[in-house]
Amino acid sequence: MRQNVFRSFISGVAALALLTALALTSPDATRAQIFQTATLGTPIVGTPIATLTPFLTPTATLPLLLVTPATGCAAPLALTVGSQIIVDGGLNVRYTPSVSGVLLNYFADEKLVRLIDGPVCANGYNWWRVAGIGEPGWIIEGTPGRYFIQTYIDPDTVNCFPPRAGIAVGGQVRAVTGSRVRDAADLGAFVITVAQPGSLLTILEGPRCFDGLIWWRVRTNFAVTSAVVEGWIGEGYPGEYWIEPVTAAGATPLPCARPLGWSVGTRGAAVARDGVPRRLRAAPDANAALLLELIDGVAFEVLAAPPTCAGGYNWWSVRILTTGITGWIAEGTPGRYNVETVVR
Repeated sequence: MRQNVFRSFISGVAALALLTALALTSPDATRAQIFQTATLGTPIVGTPIATLTPFLTPTATLPLLLVTPATGCAAPLALTVGSQIIVDGGLNVRYTPSVSGVLLNYFADEKLVRLIDGPVCANGYNWWRVAGIGEPGWIIEGTPGRYFIQTYIDPDTVNCFPPRAGIAVGGQVRAVTGSRVRDAADLGAFVITVAQPGSLLTILEGPRCFDGLIWWRVRTNFAVTSAVVEGWIGEGYPGEYWIEPVTAAGATPLPCARPLGWSVGTRGAAVARDGVPRRLRAAPDANAALLLELIDGVAFEVLAAPPTCAGGYNWWSVRILTTGITGWIAEGTPGRYNVETVVR
């Protein structure tokens, strides 16, 4: 009797040893297998670490139960690298996108950070790398129904008037008067140059709303040189636009405001109190050859009336009193005149 018991025990140990050897030597085996033999009747459980593939064929004497850990992630949130997000309090920041990654930081409170990489799927979570508070690191976005992050909407990027019709990327606009080109879409940003009234600018990017103002990234000449610069220019506001779309070939001409009540012989002067010289051109056209730049107060005499309407401007044929040079000057628009009456 004792010999039979001893033999059964030895058989069970041998079966266990065989199963263990097979599990360790199989290329597909991992410690995530759970197997059980009819001989021993006691399950042996490992620590799940990967997705498994069956490596043994169950039989009547060797039933095999495999458990495959859940893998994959839910569809990530529609976030964009470079954008800002709000992170809930109570979230860990790790060195790698893994629950076992080295802990870099802990957000006890809600934080505003910027996305710099991601998403990466690991451990069943979508991970995003963030920067802005401490050392950059990885955080989990959460799961449907319980997200730990949300898109941040800057209040300065809303509440703008709709972009002006006729302005689009690839097209051109004309500066109305003294339009400043800045290195960022912000009224407080550094001024790269001042687009002279009537000068043309090519639209490269936009529109972008910031601080209640529509901005466009443009390419234009630096001051009155041939050097090309790029930057951001504000569109202005309804009734006081700083730039205007250029009329396309065959399109309806831009209308002109009611002109000043000048006549032949009226004496006027350039208005350039903003420090931007007004331009005297060879023809009533913002693209016509530049003859002279007029600083504030330069006087002239009107040679013809009424003015010529072109490109949305009233153009006056004038003669500069000090030099006798003749040419055309744009009147400007109500509230932003380039000229003023001296003597009627």
